[in-house]
Amino acid sequence: MTGRLDDCPAAAFRSGRVQIGGVGWQTAYRILAVVLLAVVLPLGFLLRRPPAATAAAATTAPMTAVEVAAPSPSRRSRRLRIRIPSREAALLLGVFAAPPLVMTAITFHAVSLLGGHGLSAPAAAVALSVFGAASALATVGIGAVADRLSTRALLVAMSSALLAGTLVLLADSAAPAYVGFALIGSAGGLFGVTSGIAWARTYGVVGLGRLQGVSFAAQIAAAAAGPLPLAVSLQATGSYSAGVLFLAAVAATALAGAGHWREPPVT
Repeated sequence: MTGRLDDCPAAAFRSGRVQIGGVGWQTAYRILAVVLLAVVLPLGFLLRRPPAATAAAATTAPMTAVEVAAPSPSRRSRRLRIRIPSREAALLLGVFAAPPLVMTAITFHAVSLLGGHGLSAPAAAVALSVFGAASALATVGIGAVADRLSTRALLVAMSSALLAGTLVLLADSAAPAYVGFALIGSAGGLFGVTSGIAWARTYGVVGLGRLQGVSFAAQIAAAAAGPLPLAVSLQATGSYSAGVLFLAAVAATALAGAGHWREPPVT
């Protein structure tokens, strides 16, 4: 990957010669707001609180695939205060922080990054569509089999796809760029499903909000920091290569953490 700042479409955006999608980013955000108001918001009114009996059954459901009876809420709450800083919880936090960091970095710099692969802005938009389609397909596919797989297997699959996609982006040509975006999109789909079930599987549903709150905070912080490595790399070297290598190192660290993660013992 040898694309320099002057060769990337990002320079054209800064000079005002190109507008996002031909309409400008302000109009794009207005369209997004209309879609949210017209489509997403009405769907929220369709949500209903589950029946009391169903909620009670879910609260006392087994914690993991190993059929162990859930302890009482007070005991579970005490155990949660111990588990949050435990090795297993720390590994989960780290593994789940990696996909938002890498995905935000790649999508934020997509046009400029893919410009270094010789792709135009419209071709970069196609790559982002590939990213989204792969994410949607992976979400549906892994959702159908997630209950049959261990949490560790899901974590390893997610981190492996993330690492593979990032490494593919190091190739200095157009076709691998699409493959890389598809793999990273697939990792995003796996992330969405796995992050939604791992904490409940491992620690139960009593006090789940606190655990997921910490996890979501870590993911948001990681996503906020995500664009910085590529930006620093481009500014310092005129190329994204060093930044992509850093993202690959993050994904590799997440994969190592996923491989070492074990279901914490029930006490």
